[in-house]
Amino acid sequence: MRRAFRWDVTSVPPLAVCAGVPHEAVPGPRFVAARARRGAEIAANAGHAVLDDVSRPFDSIRDYERLFPVLGAPTAIIQSHTRDDVFAWQRIAGTNPMMIRRVDGALPEDFPVTDAHLAAIAGTGATLSRAAAEHRLYLLDYEILDGIPHGAQRYLPAPYALFHLADTHTGHHALRPVAIQIERRAHPRENPIYTPGSAPADWAVAKLMVQVADMNVHEMALHLWGCHFAMEPFAVGRARTLAPEHPIGILLDNHFDALIANNDLGRRTLIAEGGPVDRYLGGALEGSLEILGRARATWTFSGASFPRELASRGVADPDTSIPNYPFRDDGLRVWSAIEAYVRGYVAVYYDGDANVVADPELAAFATEVAAEDGGRIAGLEVPRTREELVAMLATLVFVNGPLHNAINATQGDFMTFVPNMPAAVWRNPMPAPRGSGERDLLALLPGKDASLGQISTLSFLASKPLARLGYYRQPYRDPAAESVAARFRASLAAIDKQIDRANETRLLRYDDLTPRVIPNSIDM
Repeated sequence: MRRAFRWDVTSVPPLAVCAGVPHEAVPGPRFVAARARRGAEIAANAGHAVLDDVSRPFDSIRDYERLFPVLGAPTAIIQSHTRDDVFAWQRIAGTNPMMIRRVDGALPEDFPVTDAHLAAIAGTGATLSRAAAEHRLYLLDYEILDGIPHGAQRYLPAPYALFHLADTHTGHHALRPVAIQIERRAHPRENPIYTPGSAPADWAVAKLMVQVADMNVHEMALHLWGCHFAMEPFAVGRARTLAPEHPIGILLDNHFDALIANNDLGRRTLIAEGGPVDRYLGGALEGSLEILGRARATWTFSGASFPRELASRGVADPDTSIPNYPFRDDGLRVWSAIEAYVRGYVAVYYDGDANVVADPELAAFATEVAAEDGGRIAGLEVPRTREELVAMLATLVFVNGPLHNAINATQGDFMTFVPNMPAAVWRNPMPAPRGSGERDLLALLPGKDASLGQISTLSFLASKPLARLGYYRQPYRDPAAESVAARFRASLAAIDKQIDRANETRLLRYDDLTPRVIPNSIDM
């Protein structure tokens, strides 16, 4: 299928993507029908939304709740989005749980938080150095947004936010926000540090700036690049180098379903001139694509391994980081099941490491996906052992299914209620915003038309998957491989129950890494 699947490096340079959608990659009628139904629901919602004059701002925050006449409103976040504990919760169980990192030394020089700032939250005598030594300080650093061009009439901050891991009266631990600085380059008057002790309106604006930054990084760096476009070269490479009946190709086909078609649609609509990214995100099209490019420049396939990604942020071990971190805890359960599954599958077809080395198609696959004149994927090596092959396959299955679901499905839960996470601020509040109440907050939020556009776009992207992890359209014809898949499904069912029990005591439910709602592939 090499002729049908060709590399394209001009559509979104320097990314390597598939040239068009070959016939073999066109989704089936079930996929098309499901997406058409969802599109009709979203169109009906937009048509029934009560909007008088779309050019006028809303009169109150509660007016945003009127934008869900057909679609289900995200009630949990509507009711709780102003709370500091929910603001912190979104760092570990929200739509972007991959930004927070442990502070192991000093804070950045241009974020001059003091012991006094921390003591106001953690109690008299608390110091930054002691808290860091006890693994209690955690940072959001949106350096990737520094200098990104803003869209017309929009503002995109590049903030810092510091959190403290506190003991609670129940004996558990909870993250609490300590300080926020809206931009780099600290200044006591023009770019001050805000804390929960600041004027309530000022603190609300500071938290909003973090949410805006978080959404823009989520959409372009973690979602569009880290899942969609980083995985596409593997789907193209599979078609170009692995025979249709190659066992690794057969496994991967289950997890690349609809990926190429979805990405092609995204390039023609989502990131097209005048499309949703251009119209709603803080960086518009130019700035947003620069965010994607910056993310790609530092991303490696080896670093995308879920345990390595957690370790890179210092949060892999609950004993030396955040004890209650649903994204990590549920994700590692699913990762372990996937790793066992692909290890069992590899053992069916490769008796030892020598068999891996002797497979020319497998070597050609990894070589072409990594090559500059191929997929341009950094950090991908030709597997030389069974365990290296297991590591490669586990990352591919995890990113295409569980990770993408955790990043994508949560958009409906957190991003469709615009006051919680707007795609942009529609007025530059700097220097030193000083809010005086709801009216000032409304002036920063997207208006009626942009808000409805954000809801419609994200509701479509967060559509329910058509397939369930481990349940494939066709069973493996090899009984030995199907036996491995059956064990995989059984382990996922057990994880469902474990996560259900964990959710009983969580601040908010976190279902997006529950296996029964995870798809096999990036089918949206």
